Amino acid sequence: MAILRDEKGRWLPGVSPNPSGRPPIKVSLVKLLQDRLSNESTADEIIQALIDKCKERDVPAIKEVLDRIDGKVATELNVKSLVVHVGDEYAQTGLEANRKQMEEYRMRYLEGE
Repeated sequence: MAILRDEKGRWLPGVSPNPSGRPPIKVSLVKLLQDRLSNESTADEIIQALIDKCKERDVPAIKEVLDRIDGKVATELNVKSLVVHVGDEYAQTGLEANRKQMEEYRMRYLEGE
């Protein structure tokens, strides 16, 4: 019998437990939705349900409508470095950054500068 895995139990390069690959998807969810929504009354019912939710002050529904009408709000980012904060430790990536600089920035932000 051929050895198919290394000493850690990982598959060796070029060896596959499923040589035929993933079977093709027989039913497409997108196709099913398109078929169901091709009925104009169904689409109208969905739109009316969303409008009714907005009238009930349902924030996620309102956000969805506004995102669809005006597009999502663009956010401008000016990143000089990426600092990941975990507990009391900082992990730095990208350009040089240090804890003191980040603390100064945080204090300026909190003071409303």
